[in-house]
Amino acid sequence: MKSNRTIGLDLGGASFKLVVVEPSGNRHALVHSKVVDLPLQADSAARQAALAQLLSGIPIEKNALVVSVMDDPFACTREVITPPMPSGELSGAIQWELQRYLAVPAEETLVDYELLEEVEVQGAKKLKLLAAAIPAQAIRDHLELLSGSGIRPVQLVPKALALARWFQETQKSPEGAVAVLDLGGTGSEFVVVKKGRLLFARKIPVAGCDLTKGMTGVLMTAQGQVGLTEQEAEEIKRKVGIPPAGFAEPLSRGISATQLLSLIRGSLERLAQELERSLAFYAESTREESITELLLVGGGANLKGLPQWLEGRLGIRVAVPENTELALASPSGAAWMGGRGINLLPGEIRQALRIQVQRATMVGVLTALVAGMIFLKVGMGITRQTLATQIHSAQIEMALLTPQVSRAKVELTIRDRRARQPDWVELFRNLSRTVPREIYLTSLGVQDAQIVLRGRLRDLGKAPDVVLSEFMEELEKGPLSQVRLNSTRRLGETSKESEFEIGCFL
Repeated sequence: MKSNRTIGLDLGGASFKLVVVEPSGNRHALVHSKVVDLPLQADSAARQAALAQLLSGIPIEKNALVVSVMDDPFACTREVITPPMPSGELSGAIQWELQRYLAVPAEETLVDYELLEEVEVQGAKKLKLLAAAIPAQAIRDHLELLSGSGIRPVQLVPKALALARWFQETQKSPEGAVAVLDLGGTGSEFVVVKKGRLLFARKIPVAGCDLTKGMTGVLMTAQGQVGLTEQEAEEIKRKVGIPPAGFAEPLSRGISATQLLSLIRGSLERLAQELERSLAFYAESTREESITELLLVGGGANLKGLPQWLEGRLGIRVAVPENTELALASPSGAAWMGGRGINLLPGEIRQALRIQVQRATMVGVLTALVAGMIFLKVGMGITRQTLATQIHSAQIEMALLTPQVSRAKVELTIRDRRARQPDWVELFRNLSRTVPREIYLTSLGVQDAQIVLRGRLRDLGKAPDVVLSEFMEELEKGPLSQVRLNSTRRLGETSKESEFEIGCFL
């Protein structure tokens, strides 16, 4: 029962995306695509409704392959090296190898892998594997969402691998390594690819929504105090983006380009810092050749001026791929995988699907019904006997580890608190050199690890927004980072002073 059509899905936090590919010669051509935006803070009912809207009008044949992208903040995709061992023991060994990179206990994750090559380490033969792990609960939630619309995927693929496959299918493959940043609505994925092979993957906690939220701060303009709505912010992001030097056209409701840059500066700086860390971590952990190019995809890549701004910070070429629907990179890559490679579907479901395919030609509709019942049953968890065994083992391990973990938590908490204590002397010394004559500070406080500076701005002939922007730039040059303007407010119609609040981190 060979399928002629593959459907790729990416059910993200800000939008749901779908592509349909069909064979075309030796390749697969994209024949249909669709994107459905999610409401803010969408609950399970809203997500189910969005999925139904996404699938509406899409002919899904019974033998079509459905491949869905799995994206989770705690997902991990890495190369690991293990000794040769039976396949039945390999998953446990990989879980152990990945434990130091996982933010959840290894036993609460699902793992799959593919063999890359045999390597020699200190005279002994080893296996180099590409492994992926993701919390089991995320898999169960994803399957529940899909089953609510009658969708039975044949493969759940990590987003990093989907992006690597997209790169392999659509971009010219240079000799060196190329980085790809998928800047999504609620999260971002950074990967490094060389000749179609995934070398490195890392989650970046900066997304397009951070820029939008930053632009909705309250500002003081000639029209009084204004604050952009999220819709207005999105429109400015598309039309203006990052204002270039000398940009003088008035923006929405009298907001100047300088004020706009002050609002989004914090998120932009944070993105650049995370990318710098990713590039440094890649170089240190893989010892591969340096990266000379970064490609931007995802909805956030449409931010005008972002490639040029990042080039200035990173010192490498940053580009947006031509003739590409940027938001569809990951679902396209998933569809092109076509059920091959790493698959995060639980083993029981994969076995049920194999049984379904093998019997389909013999018993038709009856087998499809039985396989569907098996799918729903095993998709919610593992068998009772296996669960009881795991609980018993976990209880023994917990009894042994709890005292050690408690002591370690106390020590780490003490160290963390000491490490996070700001160097107030250096901060005050820097502020005394930085504050211009038009500004005097009224308070300095700390809220949720963020330093908040409040002060007043006097009109001494220089444009207030220019004074604030230059002040923030000077703060960035010192010990402070992620400096952003939280709000400004004129004290009165006749007053020549205004109040401001700036947030930053030490």
